[in-house]
Amino acid sequence: DLSDGVKINDSVVSTVDVVANNGVIHVIDSVLVPSDIDVSAFLKSCQQEEEEPSCKNVDGWSDIFGLDCEFYAQFFCLFAGIFEDANGVDATEACCACGGGIEVTPTTDIPQTAIENGNFEILVAALVATDLVTPLSEPAGPFTVFAPTDEAFASLPYGLVTCLLEPDNKDTLADILKYHVLSGKV
Repeated sequence: DLSDGVKINDSVVSTVDVVANNGVIHVIDSVLVPSDIDVSAFLKSCQQEEEEPSCKNVDGWSDIFGLDCEFYAQFFCLFAGIFEDANGVDATEACCACGGGIEVTPTTDIPQTAIENGNFEILVAALVATDLVTPLSEPAGPFTVFAPTDEAFASLPYGLVTCLLEPDNKDTLADILKYHVLSGKV
């Protein structure tokens, strides 16, 4: 039944064939989670606070996902000008004291295509946090990536994305991300 469109598991493929030099991205409306990961149990293990974070001033700045300047200091070159808080203050402006990071050579491979698209900021942050940018970059490939949008990540239970981005949860996050990647172009 294709009345709801093309699906992978329960996720609808909203855009197909976003072409990159080393593969293709298909945009999906939800995050795919391997069946061996119990999201509820994992989230409980994170011991997240019940209150949602509010936007802070520049001194205590965090973006709308709760990522702070310390996070951006690690990846500043990759994220400069991409992430914003709810007031439109971006990481470059708020975290001007942050430095270092990963230099990104302008290309149109899968990670760079995702960055340039603008709808995959959380996916890109997750790829960086799990050291999966290089394995998905040229000359590696070809790959097919079923890429959840920022909206798809936002629909996950509160606190899950923040928890997954913690260094102690790198392997679980990597398993979830790899579940979105196929070898070859489909």
